[in-house]
Amino acid sequence: PSAHYMMGGVWTDLNGATTVPGLFAAGEVACSGVHGANRLASNSLLEGLVFGARAASAAVAFAARHEAPTLSSQEATLRAGQFGTLEDAEKLRSSLRRTMWGQVGVIRSGESLIRACAQLSRWAQLVTQPFASRAALEVKNMVQVAQCVAEAALWRENSVGAHYRSDFPEAKRAGWQQHSRLSSGEVVSGKTFQKSRGLLLSLRGRIG
Repeated sequence: PSAHYMMGGVWTDLNGATTVPGLFAAGEVACSGVHGANRLASNSLLEGLVFGARAASAAVAFAARHEAPTLSSQEATLRAGQFGTLEDAEKLRSSLRRTMWGQVGVIRSGESLIRACAQLSRWAQLVTQPFASRAALEVKNMVQVAQCVAEAALWRENSVGAHYRSDFPEAKRAGWQQHSRLSSGEVVSGKTFQKSRGLLLSLRGRIG
């Protein structure tokens, strides 16, 4: 089997439905919970076949029950005027890649994860606006996903499956069998990550 060191994805139910009504996900982008803490490469083929079919059926049923949303030309013009620009998106992407590989890669530690979370928090302030360009939008999404990965890895003080903490090499610690689930919760100062399932924890990483 191939080696993996990043697990997870968009949280879905067994029909591929996400927490956003009308949005469905299946395959390697989704986290259906069938793989546990590790995933063998060939299992993704079966996952894509099974959950792709389930998500497609659920999406068709959802569309039959709901009207498509409409957007007036006035609303479209207003929203278009809210788009920002991101200078040198490629440079930020490269810096993000180096940080994630060096601090949140195959072997992590609390010290490296704290440094990564601090840097990611600073970068998050650069991508709070909506963007029109694909390059800027991709970098914004990458920063947000990177924050989820780093914050979840910092919270999980044990090593299990493909997640290895050099400062917590043992697996069986309190809460070790729980999933780490993060969502963006509205707060007064913006958005903050929240963890749920078994244990609810408000994380400090903020996203736009």
